[in-house]
This record gives sequence, C-alpha cells and structure tokens, in this order.
Amino acid sequence: MASGKPGSLSKINQNSILELLRKKGAMSRADISRELEMSFPSVSSNVKKLILLDLIKEAGAGSNMLGRKSTLLCFNDQKGFVLGIDAGRFAIRAMTATLLGDRLSIVKNTLAKAADGKSMVLQMEKTADEAIKKSGKDPADLLCIVIGIPGIRDDKTGRNLLAPYIDGWEDIDLKKEFEKKYATKVMIENSVDLGAIAEKWKGAAYGHSDIVYINYGIGIGCSVIINGELIRGANNAAGETGFMLPDLKYMQERFDKQGALEKLISGRALMEKAGCDDMKDVFINEKLISDMISYFSMMLIGIVSVLNPELLIISGGIGEQMIKRYKQDLIGILGAHVPFVPKLLCSMLGDEANVTGAIAVCLRVVNSGYITI
Repeated sequence: MASGKPGSLSKINQNSILELLRKKGAMSRADISRELEMSFPSVSSNVKKLILLDLIKEAGAGSNMLGRKSTLLCFNDQKGFVLGIDAGRFAIRAMTATLLGDRLSIVKNTLAKAADGKSMVLQMEKTADEAIKKSGKDPADLLCIVIGIPGIRDDKTGRNLLAPYIDGWEDIDLKKEFEKKYATKVMIENSVDLGAIAEKWKGAAYGHSDIVYINYGIGIGCSVIINGELIRGANNAAGETGFMLPDLKYMQERFDKQGALEKLISGRALMEKAGCDDMKDVFINEKLISDMISYFSMMLIGIVSVLNPELLIISGGIGEQMIKRYKQDLIGILGAHVPFVPKLLCSMLGDEANVTGAIAVCLRVVNSGYITI
C-alpha cells in the first residue's frame, strides 16, 4: 500500500479504485478490497467520495462468496467524452469516444486539394463539430481533444514544423485555436506517433513492447516504442526517417525541409517521376518499383540495426502495398544484412490508426487527471 499524508493517501487510493474499475469492470466493495489489498473501511469511504464526484456508480447486484447479495460498482464512463482528430494530407478524421474508449462517432471529410494552413484548420473544426453532433453528447461535456498532425509541434513557440506540403502551416497555433473554440484541454501530437500508440493499444502490436511503426504514403516517417514507451527525441523529432541518407551522392550542402530519402521514394516523388497522379501507375513501372524496394529496404536495415525491434508494422497506402506484394523480398534483404529479423506486419487499424491513437492519448490524459495528487 502507498504511504504518505492522509489527504494524498486518500487520493492515491481513489485513483487505484478508479483504475481497477476501468480495467476489470463492475466489482463489489469486497472485491475491490481483495484486489487492492485495501481495508474494507478504506474502500467504503473512498467509494462514497467517488460516487459523490459521479466518477463511479452502482451497477446492480452481485453475490459474494457466501451467496449474499452485494452492490456492484462500475466506472462512470458517461461522465464526459473525448475527441480525437487526424489531420491527414488527403482527409480529416474525427472520432468521439466514451471514457472507456468505446466509439461514439467517426466522421471523415476529404481535404480540399491544395488546402493551405488556414483552410485546413477550418476543415478540421468542421469535421470535429460533425463528430460531436453525431455522438449525441453535450459539447460542454467534452473533456479532452488530441490532434494528430504531419510533422511536429514546437511546444515553446507553438509552430508546426517539418510539414513542407502545407502552405502557411508553420505559424498556425492549433492548440490555441482549438482551446479557444472548444474550451477544453487540447494536445497536439505527431500523427505517426498516434498510429503506433493505436497499434499497441488495440492493433497489430498489442502485447508487444519493442516496435517500429512505419507510415509510408505521400510522405514517409516512423514511430518507435521501446520497452512500452514512446521515444520522442530531444526535439520531438524521433522517427523522421525521410531524412535518412540513402547514398553518399545524396549528401546536401544545406538543410532542406524535405529529406533526402523522402525526395526519392515518397508517394509524391514517385508519382512525379512516373508522370502520373495515381500510385497504381507507379506500381506498374518496374524501374521505379525496383528502386523503391532497394531504398525502402536500406531504411529498414538502418532502423533494425539500431533498434532491434520485435515488430515492424507498416501502414500507409504505399507501405501496405509493399508488404502485400514484396514482404518475402523485404524479409530476405533484411536477413542478409541484420542478425535478427523482426516480424513484418501490416497495420491492423489502417487509415483509422492515427485517430484511434488520438483517442488513446485522450483517455490517458483524462483518466489520470480526475484526482490531483
């Protein structure tokens, strides 16, 4: 049991009870006492406070080991709701969920072509409003918003960095804009990081601790989870694999917002080389595909050599096609260059991974913030 001042101890115990009910569902006071090794009087007094706060509620009758009726208690997942947003390069997705992560609504809107930063924000707000309305919830009960964006946010300045495809994006303070409109807690995260979090939460990486999640579409990037923890880097820029150097001849004299590898094999670069506007046409160009496999494999070799992950999870329109068509080729190349080849898997959550990860982060924030210790 935790020790400390009476007030702090009470809050710790209340958090423990909340976490137990979130994970295991309805339980009696006696069940809670046994699970947490907490005295029955302490359970009873803390349960009473949590009921008054409307954080837990009675959930019918159960029976104890002697067959006597007991009152079951459960976490009140209707206390409020959360909103996740994924600002993709082609579409905006918004999802609402209960405080147990059960989906209430999801809305997808195609992003207008050549959208600049300001119009993108307006489309994000429109999609969010539609998802909230579709959820049937009172907007005043919205407890947290997490937004996934391409590139990263500089927390010191509020600027959005490393997203060269969106004009006027750098100087838009998304956090400030959304906090003003929705009057709730707002967090900005890298969208690929959210995809990795989602796959670990309820996707292909469930139950695994060391994974690399690669999103390969119009751009290319990855997210790293080691020992169950997301690796962000000193500037929140860990995983920006588009900047990897694929060959000595691609060394630059000055920094470019678009990395050397991304210039070679991003979806945008490949379509420009093929003179088309559809990746289907790229996949029939044998020379482009051969180069793409080679450079993509070199990237994987570098990642695996440094990180030794259990899993490589590949997502994005191009990435998933790569696994479906060339998985054995990639495994063979990896096997020739690294001592331990991880499993290569497609994303289980597909194009809903990022917005699902946004919900996961919302829940982590909200569910740890009821009782301030």
